[in-house]
Amino acid sequence: MPKTKKNDPAELLQLALTGLDEQIAELHAIHTQLAAMIGRPSASLAVEAAAPQKRRKLSAEARGKNQRRRESALGQREEGESEGSKGKTGNRQG
Repeated sequence: MPKTKKNDPAELLQLALTGLDEQIAELHAIHTQLAAMIGRPSASLAVEAAAPQKRRKLSAEARGKNQRRRESALGQREEGESEGSKGKTGNRQG
């Protein structure tokens, strides 16, 4: 077993990742064996993942409400920037 520097977090993290990779490889092997026992073809986990869910449609009322919120937030931010920039330039000396 190689000696490690106990105070080197990067080296400790690298060793932890190596250990996790080994465990993942073992789990994949077990998964393949179990799938073969039940007659299920062993596919990669990425292929078995479910299709992404479709986004729900918003009602016209909800879309309008969101739009008003965005416009309100944008208007407040623009007002704050214009007021804030006046104060900053007025306080400058030089």
